Amino acid sequence: MANRLDYEPLDLADLCNMSLVEGLGDDGDAPTGPLTMLGLPFSVGRAGHDERCFIGFREGDVEPVTIPIAKCVRHVIVAHRLLGSDVLDGGELGIRVADYRFRRADADDVTVPIRERFEIAHPTSGRPYRALPDQLPKLMDRHHGDWNSAGRRQTESL
Repeated sequence: MANRLDYEPLDLADLCNMSLVEGLGDDGDAPTGPLTMLGLPFSVGRAGHDERCFIGFREGDVEPVTIPIAKCVRHVIVAHRLLGSDVLDGGELGIRVADYRFRRADADDVTVPIRERFEIAHPTSGRPYRALPDQLPKLMDRHHGDWNSAGRRQTESL
């Protein structure tokens, strides 16, 4: 099994084109800068620079973004988020919303489809089936907290 130290984040700050407000709205909040998610290191934008902290795609964007890795890797782990969803309005599950294409020096390109509710999901439509959340489950306080979330509290984890 790979050691966590084998993983290193890519600095994508120069490719960022979307602000926190553009991506998540006025009430949106997301951590930026060096992060650890499930024990793995990530780098999201530049800490404290909310004007350009995400690589975002708007409706109708078709131009790809090229991210040079320039080294031999075994795994590429991406932290991504879906900003809009037709599933919330009764749309079909599994719609292809993006592709990740990996150009390998020693073989053919590999295209990985990113499908809604499989590899990516809107935060309010439930967790994707083939992806992990950015945090480990944790127990909710048994005697305090938001009792309006009674159904969630019954599961004993977030």
